[in-house]
Amino acid sequence: MLGGLVRFRTVRNLLGQRDLGRRLTCCWLLALGLVGLASACATALTLLLAASHRDHGAVINDAGSQRTRAQRIAAYLPELLAEDPFEVELARVELERILARMETVFRRLVDGDEAPARETPTIAAHYFEGKHALAPRLARFLADTRAVLRDVEEGLPADPEAVVALREEALGPLLGLLDEAVTLHEAHLRQDVDRLLVASLGVGAALLLLLVAIALWIFRPMTRALAATVGDLAGLAYADPLTGVANRRAVIEGLARAIEAGRSLAAIAIDLDHFKEANESAGHAGGDALLKAAAERLRASVRAGDIVGRIGGDEFVVFLRDVRSEAELRPIVERIRAVLHEPVPLDGRLLPLGATLGVALCPDDTADPEILLRLADEALVRAKRERRGSIGRACREDALAIEVARDLRTLLDRASPDEPPEGLSALLQPIVGFGADPAPVLLGFEALARWVHPRLGSISPTLLFGAAADRQSAVRLGRLVRRVALVTFAALRDRLPAGTRLSLNLSPAEVFADRFEEDLLADLEATRVPPAMLCLEITEEVLLDRVSDRRLAGLAALRERGVALALDDFGTGTSGLAQLLRLPIDLLKIDRCFVRAIASDGRAREIVRATIVLARTLGMQVVAEGVESEAQARQLESLGCAAAQGFLFGRPMGLVELHRWLEERGSTARSSFGSTGRPLGRPANALAPDDPAEPLVEVGSFGRAHAGEPEVDRALVAGRALTVAALEHVAQRREHLEHAP
Repeated sequence: MLGGLVRFRTVRNLLGQRDLGRRLTCCWLLALGLVGLASACATALTLLLAASHRDHGAVINDAGSQRTRAQRIAAYLPELLAEDPFEVELARVELERILARMETVFRRLVDGDEAPARETPTIAAHYFEGKHALAPRLARFLADTRAVLRDVEEGLPADPEAVVALREEALGPLLGLLDEAVTLHEAHLRQDVDRLLVASLGVGAALLLLLVAIALWIFRPMTRALAATVGDLAGLAYADPLTGVANRRAVIEGLARAIEAGRSLAAIAIDLDHFKEANESAGHAGGDALLKAAAERLRASVRAGDIVGRIGGDEFVVFLRDVRSEAELRPIVERIRAVLHEPVPLDGRLLPLGATLGVALCPDDTADPEILLRLADEALVRAKRERRGSIGRACREDALAIEVARDLRTLLDRASPDEPPEGLSALLQPIVGFGADPAPVLLGFEALARWVHPRLGSISPTLLFGAAADRQSAVRLGRLVRRVALVTFAALRDRLPAGTRLSLNLSPAEVFADRFEEDLLADLEATRVPPAMLCLEITEEVLLDRVSDRRLAGLAALRERGVALALDDFGTGTSGLAQLLRLPIDLLKIDRCFVRAIASDGRAREIVRATIVLARTLGMQVVAEGVESEAQARQLESLGCAAAQGFLFGRPMGLVELHRWLEERGSTARSSFGSTGRPLGRPANALAPDDPAEPLVEVGSFGRAHAGEPEVDRALVAGRALTVAALEHVAQRREHLEHAP
């Protein structure tokens, strides 16, 4: 008793301390001690409630899953009557899997004295008593269904009457009994939860009363003292100490509140143009004078309720509320720019002051606070790049690019080659060859990336890969696309003719990645695609002088394994012909801009003709891109083009469309050695050896060179421009060498 009195007097003395820190410590210790017991009781009840909810939830999930499986069985049963054996086999396999899972869950629900089906007399009666008991009826249904599947597996046709009866049973009485079982289990769960909740509410009420008493007795006296301190700190936390305007935190929170309230507003990013010069000429005092003057002029130029903040060294931001149009915004922006171009007096001299502005509107451009600020900043950067002191305006395309880049970073952080991100896919576009057969024959496919954004819908490859601005992101995105494309291609291998290749576009970042060869071979091994079925497309940018000998050796090693190399968009880049000697290129792809103009522009025809002559002379194959009309195809074939791709032959397609496309063109989808025995895509007027029986030596993906051919004088192609005259000269030199004694 005496010890308790002493302890009480000690607590009372501590509460009387003037030191706010000691008083708070004492109050918290006392509050925690009083709440401890009630918290322990509440925790125990919560654990009981969680355990009960978990156990009952598992039972309800099992019962509900039986209902779903019955519906799926009813959906698959009619497919057993299909005429296509492939569809019948698919339906049988799926039904076998569903039945196996349904029987496992059924045994878990009914087997044993403590099974969920025997939890209460009501549930047990529903499962086991009466002629409409669920357990025997479900067992009979499973047995009948398995009997039908057994007949199908033995090659016998399914009994239509049995299938109809089973489907009516699954969607009728059985489904109703399963629904009632789920209802009974849910009712049992509610009863257990109600009992535990009543106990928890009692403990909670006692705890609440205890907390109210502690609050009134202990914390109320300190509320007033803390309120004054918090008020002082709030001003420091949300204001810029130099200029007095809102700081970055206040700006972000104010912007978020305005957008959540559904208000239209304009964000103006401002960068002072002469801040660095003022610091250099007048020291930090000059820079501070510019910042203070800019802040004062901004506050004087905007309306009451608008937000002015400083978010960086010489960066300000202004939020104009309730701005609904460009006409309403422009006078305010012009006024801000005008006042920020007036000089600032300091110690008897005038410091120049100027500013560049970037403007973005909400919700016209975006409704995301973070993107709105970035849009205004992007507009500012663009304006400063064009002319310092001007005004830049953002647009919705900028917002889309920023949002895609942000979501792409999140996607790349979470994804891996073995688990590609949802929405990322690869569409395959056919590449066909012109041969002796009237119909073009299949050479391969080019993979084109697609990303279906959860909010923005389908994202074009240009925007997708443009969002991967840094090299690391480009490499990771390229590998994800490569893995998805290989998986899609691997799913078609059984239906493709021998020699069909998959063409993959590589960005410069991928080619120059340190582990590019190792990662590529790992992807091929994981998808079981042989290297000989792969063609890598690179752009002319890769052919610049910066390509190291180590990288060239890596590409050559891939080519030795059977991987072909193609030069994409040939004739549109900045590389010279001499660069063709540095990489083992097997195939040139003529850009669609030349194909589009081939029928109307004689110069385009001559460029295409010269490119084909050069490629054949160097032992390369040619593929024309973007063929959209029969006239273009005929023109290309007459010029000696061996292969082409474009909407005329097939659009980029997903896996389902590709299966359908292959079925429709099964008679023409042959390997590179068709029925004629002649290499696919080799045009009738291609260069041929003098001896028809001369052996062939494979040098690339689609092109072939003749054994024993003389070396081409490669000095002829050392120029820096792709000209018709140079190409014709190479062809003449090749002809001279072939007919030389």
